[in-house]
Amino acid sequence: MKRFAYLNLGFSLLVAQLVAIGVRGAEATVPKQFHGATPLQWSVRLADSETARRGDRLAWREGRNAKWDYTAGLFTLSLLKLNQVVPTPAYVEFSKDAIGSFIKPDGSIQGYKLEDYNIDNIAPGKTVLALYEITKEERYRKCADLLRQQLATHPRTSDGGFWHKRRYPSQMWLDGLFMGASFYAEYTQDFGGPAADFDDVLKQFRLVDTHLYDAKSGLYYHGWDEKRTQDWADKTTGCSPNFWGRAMGWWAMAQVDVLDFLPKDHKGRAEIVTLIKKTSAGIVKHQDPASGLWWQVMDKGGQPGNYLEATASAMFVYSMAKAVNHGYLARDCVPAILMGYEGIIGKLIKTDGSGKISLTRCCSVAGLGYGRDGSYEYYLREPVIDNDLKGVGPFILAGIELQKLLGLPIRAEHELRATPTAKPRHADQVQVLRDVEFLVGVLGVSQRDGVLFAALVRLDQHHQLPKDFAEVAAIDLVDDEDRLPITTGGHGRARRNSAGNAACPIRKQRVTGLLEWWSKVHPWSSAFSAKAVI
Repeated sequence: MKRFAYLNLGFSLLVAQLVAIGVRGAEATVPKQFHGATPLQWSVRLADSETARRGDRLAWREGRNAKWDYTAGLFTLSLLKLNQVVPTPAYVEFSKDAIGSFIKPDGSIQGYKLEDYNIDNIAPGKTVLALYEITKEERYRKCADLLRQQLATHPRTSDGGFWHKRRYPSQMWLDGLFMGASFYAEYTQDFGGPAADFDDVLKQFRLVDTHLYDAKSGLYYHGWDEKRTQDWADKTTGCSPNFWGRAMGWWAMAQVDVLDFLPKDHKGRAEIVTLIKKTSAGIVKHQDPASGLWWQVMDKGGQPGNYLEATASAMFVYSMAKAVNHGYLARDCVPAILMGYEGIIGKLIKTDGSGKISLTRCCSVAGLGYGRDGSYEYYLREPVIDNDLKGVGPFILAGIELQKLLGLPIRAEHELRATPTAKPRHADQVQVLRDVEFLVGVLGVSQRDGVLFAALVRLDQHHQLPKDFAEVAAIDLVDDEDRLPITTGGHGRARRNSAGNAACPIRKQRVTGLLEWWSKVHPWSSAFSAKAVI
């Protein structure tokens, strides 16, 4: 209780400073750290915590229920942005696995169906473009081409707006601008698309502003149904009935991000800047003055059941801080930005005792249709969880922008990696047990060697084993079990004599099985043929 009293006292003093001294004076007196760390250090802490917690669970593996997902796209994009200012090869490797594992050599995507026309599926394309820039692997370019192909045939409203999904016909949601527009603009810039594509990007923002803005509140509704047939749609305006915080967050981030890619001389830039000012005014208007945070349903603060929500708060801090850094917003927004960030650190970040931190009070999911009526009560029924990637990613990005906003050195440390008591990854432990069950039960490997080989798989996945290790491990393991004589060939690779091969057909089956299994769970490993080592 003393800790929380201290945090509340510190926050109250910060607010008092900002209000009493004024913007310029406040900027000179605000702390350069938040609860003992700079914004960039907080970003590194959460990035390191979440990559450790997730392990490889976001990545595609044979038989696993992982999917091509915009939340993984947002998280990995934030890691790659963080890598630009705090160079960390592990962030790149994590992103290559989480997104790159889905992408085949021809650019096709595991589990993706273009004909679903789901605008959310475009969002990971921003990480795809970033990985193409880093690796120059052609499969990333081909994957980006595939996603751009979806936009070329994606269904639209009568005035040219992208449907949110095929299963949500004639609807535009605020979310869709973040999902599609930034990738569309970046692809056009990177690969020399026609100027008309930039105009089409701008059109999407104009349409959302036209159909979803509410002048009285200064906010934007979550969704719009052109046909007015959805049960959530107002029969006159076509809009959903409430102002959901994260939907506004997607909209705000889309605006500041798309300007990274619109040409400097494009006439639409001024329109987007106007939208940023308009959107930010509504955001600041509805900021909770006591906490600095924002409510799940933005215009109903303090009403029964409503709560201060993390993902929207992080998105607002990021988008406004970036807008100030680029000169899109005046610095009189800085007090609201600092109050928001202080609120997140002081009230929503917690430590688990092992060095990891968590972002709490995240709305897990919300949408419209299929039983989701967009009512106030609906938005409060959705689960509230810790560390939703839709909040983790924007929090990381917010720290980067706050560090720049405050003029602090671009420097941070990886504290978690140096913690000797850090626990093994739970996801790895579970996968090892599954692997052992398969190796022992199906391939006939002994329990002892099954545990050994499964553990080696985890090490190889994290790039801690040399290339071709699978061949050596599989051969040595089976030879040891069958007590067959072995010799060592070139490059330290274990080889058997021909007499041993001919005498033990079971041995051949086991080595072949091990190698085939290894290749399925290790798409990143060097290519080899099971026949070559039999």
